[in-house]
Amino acid sequence: MKSRSLYTVKLGKNVCFKIASQDIPRISQEPVKSLGRWYGSYLKDTRRGSKALEQASVDLQAIDKCGLPGKYKVWCPVYAYPKALLPTPST
Repeated sequence: MKSRSLYTVKLGKNVCFKIASQDIPRISQEPVKSLGRWYGSYLKDTRRGSKALEQASVDLQAIDKCGLPGKYKVWCPVYAYPKALLPTPST
């Protein structure tokens, strides 16, 4: 059994997996979060970079509006978004 891997296989549209008589949605219907990353039907990292930057800007605005003094506001993004400054992979 492999971990940290995602396998995609083309199946017929009428194939549905179930656990305890509960349907499991397809990845094209509902994205899946695994190991801190969201996987959707697109399976590319180009959207991941733009989504991370959007989320970072929203959270930085929330940090700016909070009532913390300036020296404490500095530590919030340092621990929250260490990967936001990394360049996004180009394909």
